[in-house]
Amino acid sequence: MKNKIIFPALLAAVFPFFFAAQACRSLSSADNGTLVVTLCDPLPLTRANAVGAIPDVEDFILLICDKDGEVRYEGRYGNSPESLSLPAGSYTVSARSCDFSRPEYDSPQYGDSQVVVVNAGSRVSARLSCTQMNSGLRLVVEDSFKEEFPNAELKLENEDGSLSHSYDEKRIAYFRPGDVAVSLSGSSGTQDLFNKELGAAQILSVRLSASPGTATDGIRIQLDTTRQWLEDKYHFGSSGGLDPENAYSVSDAKENIGQTDVWVCGYIVGVAMGTNNISFSPPFSKNTNIVIGMRPNTDSKEHCISVELKAGTIRDNLNLQDNPKLLGKKIYCKGNIVESYFGIVGLKGTSEYQFGN
Repeated sequence: MKNKIIFPALLAAVFPFFFAAQACRSLSSADNGTLVVTLCDPLPLTRANAVGAIPDVEDFILLICDKDGEVRYEGRYGNSPESLSLPAGSYTVSARSCDFSRPEYDSPQYGDSQVVVVNAGSRVSARLSCTQMNSGLRLVVEDSFKEEFPNAELKLENEDGSLSHSYDEKRIAYFRPGDVAVSLSGSSGTQDLFNKELGAAQILSVRLSASPGTATDGIRIQLDTTRQWLEDKYHFGSSGGLDPENAYSVSDAKENIGQTDVWVCGYIVGVAMGTNNISFSPPFSKNTNIVIGMRPNTDSKEHCISVELKAGTIRDNLNLQDNPKLLGKKIYCKGNIVESYFGIVGLKGTSEYQFGN
C-alpha cells in the first residue's frame, strides 16, 4: 500500500516541475529576438592604400556582449552565424580588424561599436561602419639632421610604450589616440623634440631637419600637412545605397523594399530555379538570375536576395550557368528592390554591376 501511495505522490511532485520547465523553454523562445550584424567590404580607396591595405572584413573579430558583459559571441566575423537568436535586451556589438594595445609599426586598426536593443519576436540589424581606430605618425629625417646627429637615436613614445626609430625608417608608427612624444638621445643626453596629440584616424607626417653647427635648439620640425589626414574614414557598411561605396547589404535590402536605382552588395551564392526554389550548388541550369547572400557560403534563402539579369551584357557576364567560377564572388549590383522575385526579396531592373575585392 505504501508503494501505491508514494508513486502517485512522486508523480504529483515531479509533473509540476516538468511542465514548469517546458513552460520556461517556451517562454524563453517566445522572448527571443533576432540580431543580424552587417559589415561590407569597402571599394579600393587611394588614400587607404597609402597607409596599408585594409584587411578582409571576413577576418574581423566580432564581439557581442549583453548588458551584463556576458559574451554571446566572439570570433571571426566570417565564421559567425548570419543571424543570432537572443533574449530580448540590450547588446553591445563591436568589430575590430586586429588586437592593438601597444605602439607598433604598420599596424592600423579598424573597427566600430554599436549598442542595439533586441525586442522579443522582432529582427534588428547592427550596421557597423568601421573606421580607423588608432592614429599614426611617420617621421621623415632629412640629410641635414642625419649629418648633425649621426650617432643619435630617435624614440617615439606614449603611455602604452615606446618605439625606436632609425633614421631610414619608412614605416608609419601607430598609437592609440592621445599624446605622442618624440625625443632624441645622444652622447649629450636626451632631448625632447616635440609632443603631438593624435586622434583616431589621424596620420601625421613630420619632417626633421637641422642647421649645421647647432645643438638641438637648431632642429627644425615641419608638419607635412599633405599627410595630415584628419577626416579620412574607411567605411565598412552601408549608408543609403546611393553608390557602390555605400551599398546596401543583403540585410539592408530586405528593410528597404521599394527603393529604386540603389546599389546592393553581397556574395554570389546560387540561382533561383523557381518560386522558393534556390540552387546553391553547381551545375546551374538557369541564366536569368543570380542569388546573392550575406556570406560567401550562405546556403539559406532567409539570408539571400535574388537578382534579375537582363538579357545582354549583364546576363552574359554574370549568370552562373556560363560563369560557374563566379560562385562566392563579391558583387555590387544596381537596381530596384522589390518585395518578391522568385519568392524572396529581389533586385530587378539590374542596370550596373562591379565586383568587389
